[in-house]
Amino acid sequence: MVRIPAGVDIESQLSPFFPWVIFDMDGTLVDTFQLNLLSFNYAVKRSLSAEEVLRIPGGTLEEEISSYVPAGAVPRAIERYHAYYKQRFDSETRVFPGIRVLLLRMQTRGVGLAVYTGASRQIAEFTLAQSGLSQYFPTVVTGDDVAKPKPDPEGLRIVMEKINARPAQTAYVGDHPNDVRAARSTSIQTASAERGTQKRASRFEARLHIQAAIRSANLVRPPSISGMRHLRRSILHIVSWQSPSVQREHVHHARG
Repeated sequence: MVRIPAGVDIESQLSPFFPWVIFDMDGTLVDTFQLNLLSFNYAVKRSLSAEEVLRIPGGTLEEEISSYVPAGAVPRAIERYHAYYKQRFDSETRVFPGIRVLLLRMQTRGVGLAVYTGASRQIAEFTLAQSGLSQYFPTVVTGDDVAKPKPDPEGLRIVMEKINARPAQTAYVGDHPNDVRAARSTSIQTASAERGTQKRASRFEARLHIQAAIRSANLVRPPSISGMRHLRRSILHIVSWQSPSVQREHVHHARG
């Protein structure tokens, strides 16, 4: 975390390090894991465990559902998924702590925000609107907008083209290894929000490990357990801002 000395005017000393930040949605902005599990089971009329669902090869919702129902029943199963998801959304999801404050501060300081999610357009727009986050993301690219899902970088490239972002000044924040792989394929910086999707089959805990957000400068390391408690106060500085002296250090390391 970048620490600003006492008495220093933060507003005048800080400048954007990442003018553009793209977020994944599920597991990064909103805790939807339990709802996705329940919706999937309702759609395919099964009682799959979280571990079983996590083992389904990544892809579109249609591809995942087709693993459990006949081809002719897939459209109806998708309708069931969407209906259940919307009906139970308020009781089964939450915006992760600190996210609203983070987005507001980044938006206020002029950081260009966008979402790239593997979810369908219908689910993505509903989730962001119902969570009160739509106002922060004028650009949203979904699984419906790409021919190749993550880890293919197609979606990130579409987002960057839409917001006119440059890879060297863009960060992608996600919770899955495929998010990191997609970001690396586009040469943009990555910040990994590990909230338990790959390690736990229960509700996420609010844990965030910044991984290589500013790799070349070696400025950020995964925080300790105690450090996680300060996440809400520090993530803005980690992902979006640093002082001019640190910027010079970054340039020095990058050139070396």
